[in-house]
Formats: sequence, C-alpha cells, structure tokens
Amino acid sequence: MDRGLVSALGTLGLDIADGQLESLQKYLTEIELWNPVYKLIAADHEGIIYRHIIDSLAPLPILLELLSSHQVSAAADLGSGNGMPGIPLSILLPELPLTLVERSGRRVGFLRNALAASGLSKRVSILQSDITEVTGTFDLLLFRAFRPLPEIFGVLDGLLAPGGAMFAYKGQLDQARKELGEVDHTLLEGYQVDFRPYAVPRLDAQRTICMLSKGI
Repeated sequence: MDRGLVSALGTLGLDIADGQLESLQKYLTEIELWNPVYKLIAADHEGIIYRHIIDSLAPLPILLELLSSHQVSAAADLGSGNGMPGIPLSILLPELPLTLVERSGRRVGFLRNALAASGLSKRVSILQSDITEVTGTFDLLLFRAFRPLPEIFGVLDGLLAPGGAMFAYKGQLDQARKELGEVDHTLLEGYQVDFRPYAVPRLDAQRTICMLSKGI
C-alpha cells in the first residue's frame, strides 16, 4: 500500500474501510500507469494524491450534508476526464448512482480501465458525450476543473431535475462569487446558492464548493 496515499487520507479524518483504501490505491496506480499516454494530470506522485484525489474527497462532509436533504436517484460527474471527483467519491459513497460524462474517446478508454481496476464497473456508468448532447436529467451534478459557470449554466439548468443540486469545485471564494455573478440572472431564478470553503492538506490555496439547489 502506498504510504503517501494512506498518510494523505489520514489527514482528512474520514472513516475509510480497507476495501475502499485498496480501490483508491488501484485507481492511483491506474492514473500513474496511463498518465504518460493520456496526459491526464500535470503533477508528480504527491501532486496527484493531494491536488487531485484528496482535493476530490476533502469536501465529502459538505456533500454528505447535501445528500441528507436531497433524494438522489441519478448523479453525473460532468467532464469527468481523469475520473475526478467522481471515482474517488464513488469509492467512498457506494450507494451514489453515478454516471461519468466525458466527450473524449481516449479519456473514456481510461475511465473504463480505471473503473475496472477500482471495482466500480458494475455500479458506475460512463456516457461518452458533450454535455450539450446529453438527454435526460440528474438529481445531482458534480464537476471539478470544468468550464466556467457563465459558459455552461444554461446547459446545466437543463440537465438538473427539479429539486436537484449542483456541486461545483471552485477556487477562491471571491472568484467563485464573481464567476456566479456573471451568470445570466434570469437563469438563477429559483436557485438557492451556498458557498462552502474547504481546506486541502498541503495545498496552499483556498478551495470553495459552490452549491446551487433548484426549487421544485
């Protein structure tokens, strides 16, 4: 077992079962195996762990709080790319019905391998599509290092079911507020907005979750 990964997960104070730790280890191994080919992440070993895997998991308590007040029968990780935050979250949330949405065929190939290696193939699905071509709706939309909100909010609104929520990983709080402020105000009608800063060990930068809950 990778001591760096174990140590990093320990800093989050999460209750992680041995099987989940093994799945995270296999996912990390898969990333490092395919990273030279697919250019998934521009980071070294420690950077992959802290700036990506740990960053994906650090706001888990915020997500759990959201899930306690929302019924989620379908969730999507939009622009999944390297599988984050979707795959780490799925490992720790086995009941989350998740679809990874990714338009790149090469990255979809990686995601299939990563799901198989992590033991998630039977409960996490992949949809190869641009978000503008996705049909149907989801109760929860997750996205990290994705397109700016003003560019895609109209599409996101169409993908989100009534009563659903968006869970967007963003950087500094002020920047997240500014980004949301540039969204067409008519699109935001009926949404409840909540900004929740969170800390990532060894990451000297503010991180913020922007949650937008859509009224029924």
